[in-house]
Amino acid sequence: MLVTVIIPIYNVEKYLDRCVESVIGQTYQDIEIILVDDGSKDRSGTMCDWWKEKDGRITVVHKANGGLSSARNAALDICHGDYVIFLDSDDYLDKCAVELMLDDAIKTDADIVEAPFYHIYDDRRYIRGKEKEMKVMNTVEAIRYDLGARRGGAVSACAKLFRKDIFASYRFAEGRLNEDHYSIVDILSRAGKIAIEPRPLYYYVHRRESITTSSFSKKSLDDLEAANKNYDIIKAKFPQALDVAEFRIDISTLKIIDKIMFSDNWKENPYLNELVDHVRRNRCRILKSQYATRERKLSVLLLLANRSLYQHIVKEKARRSWSG
Repeated sequence: MLVTVIIPIYNVEKYLDRCVESVIGQTYQDIEIILVDDGSKDRSGTMCDWWKEKDGRITVVHKANGGLSSARNAALDICHGDYVIFLDSDDYLDKCAVELMLDDAIKTDADIVEAPFYHIYDDRRYIRGKEKEMKVMNTVEAIRYDLGARRGGAVSACAKLFRKDIFASYRFAEGRLNEDHYSIVDILSRAGKIAIEPRPLYYYVHRRESITTSSFSKKSLDDLEAANKNYDIIKAKFPQALDVAEFRIDISTLKIIDKIMFSDNWKENPYLNELVDHVRRNRCRILKSQYATRERKLSVLLLLANRSLYQHIVKEKARRSWSG
């Protein structure tokens, strides 16, 4: 079985070697590696060509900058694998990731195999949750697992192995932030079985500079649009999972509020009152949700009681994530 690993690349010269080395060093060697240079302005494009000379399994695509989804789609158009893995270029894989996920797919006849993340902050790593043993889920169960983001589930397309047929007539939505959130229900609805691998196999690198770029822009509202899109699909096709679709609207609203709180002029943001009003109207639903963490439920009460204190806590939490 040929497995294609797709790596979109944009201005990541500091991280690219580690990422590519983690793929070429896999214990499973029957892989195709597609590096998509998405209009990089640093040395990333040149580094891709250098890696292509070193390993014949590597194909390089140079294209004008179009964003993560555009880069993934360009690779999907030319890939030959029976299965596909998406890897962000500042992250890296466990050396057994491809072998273990492919083995799970074959044993369970799953269309998708998911694995938990290691979250990396400098030299510190931790796991936010995982299953104790492998599970096989149907579409509704997987929607709950990924949108609920508990025990290792995530809306990300990374840390997953996909049967290539899933993308026979589907491509990622381009020109959006949070493109994985926008696509996840569409993708899961194309799968009959989803296997959950308990071992963390993907290293998700949190970059310090991301804190300074996490403040609000109008594009941040894409996440809420994605949540509403998924709600409409779930309501029509998978009503058993409507509670997690509602949760995702609520959590997307709260995450956008958090982004606003990173701005010095957060009080003047034209969207803040409307977003907070949503939280106020749905506070009982959020506080009763099985998917919301205790910390998030407490933060809702704080937001509604004292926005200034909430803003301080949001920024302090981001700082603490790096101090351990």
